[in-house]
Amino acid sequence: MAIRKVLVLSGLQIYPPESGGMLRTSSLIGALVARGYDVTLYSMVGRKSDYLARKPSGTETIRDGLREYVDRGRFWAALQFPSYWIGLPPFWITLVLTLRMPRKLRELLASCDAVIIDFPFLFPPARATTKPVALNTHNVEAELWQRPWMKRLVAGIERRAAQSVQRVFCCSEGDRAFFAPLAGAGRTSIVPNGIDPARFTGIAAERGPLRTALGYGDEDRVLFFAASSFGPNVEALAWLDGFVAEHQALLARKNLRFLVAGSVSKQPFERPRLKAIGMVARVEPYFAVADLAFNGAFRGSGTNLKMAEFIAAGLPILTSTAGMRGYDLVDGEDCIAFTPETLAGVLAGNAFDDPVRLATMAKSAYEKNKRQIDMNWCIEPVATWLEEAH
Repeated sequence: MAIRKVLVLSGLQIYPPESGGMLRTSSLIGALVARGYDVTLYSMVGRKSDYLARKPSGTETIRDGLREYVDRGRFWAALQFPSYWIGLPPFWITLVLTLRMPRKLRELLASCDAVIIDFPFLFPPARATTKPVALNTHNVEAELWQRPWMKRLVAGIERRAAQSVQRVFCCSEGDRAFFAPLAGAGRTSIVPNGIDPARFTGIAAERGPLRTALGYGDEDRVLFFAASSFGPNVEALAWLDGFVAEHQALLARKNLRFLVAGSVSKQPFERPRLKAIGMVARVEPYFAVADLAFNGAFRGSGTNLKMAEFIAAGLPILTSTAGMRGYDLVDGEDCIAFTPETLAGVLAGNAFDDPVRLATMAKSAYEKNKRQIDMNWCIEPVATWLEEAH
């Protein structure tokens, strides 16, 4: 019997997406729905604002063929939010799902044809069903934690997760190198961090009015950093804040200004040559405001989803060398790369003085990466697995 009903398990509410991880998940789900799959998303924890408003658990139809059930039980929230504030890995999810599986989740497991687990911490249901189960990874989670005991704990969870499922989908070759020995090379596939490129269609018309509203003049060259509150992004913004403060004369001479959007900044702020606007209802128009894309993340695993957005939006990219990982990009041909030590020199040079060269670089980056940034192509291994699984 063909698989048509897919259950996706998530630790956090996905819709509307507010971070790169949520965008990866929502893009993957959206591409599956576009192929005719019926998808139910079970999210274990809701948004803080909904808890404060005492919104009950429930199902919301996102569009035809897609619905999300959000469990807003106080039990989950009492575990999630303190661990987030303390800075602990969400290993409590693994522990609780091992000891007690919610009734709604058991019902959904019984009625679906296949399961996709989003993040390894949710793997225990894979051992409680005979349905085909796959793991969708976003990073090698163990690499994101600094303390040795946290690394060991998370690595152990990732090992058990990989061994509990039939297929592991990784977003880069580097991540696959980690998971292949755990799951078996034949049971791992790469699903890059794709997006829906149609999001950026028609945004050019919003450039002029929005630049004016933000206080930018025609002479200003705006470098745009779109990022979530993910640790490496927060570190990048803190570093950028210091860099901008130390290089005011250079930035003024080059007419450069940095614009930051997303939850990477909990509160909007404005300093000379640096403006952070926080969360916005639609981030796409701010890509139109920009003259250059900026990726200042210096660590992490997997691939940066923001890079896929920059490429899809057709922006010339100034990126840390770490931000290039997973993409077919060559410094000087498809992007301009820097390290913390070299950024001042890069900005002081003439790399940004030739608009034709910048446009050529942006076009080259798109042509080289257009298939791996479009989730409609990226999900081919997922669709193949669903067609073959039984």
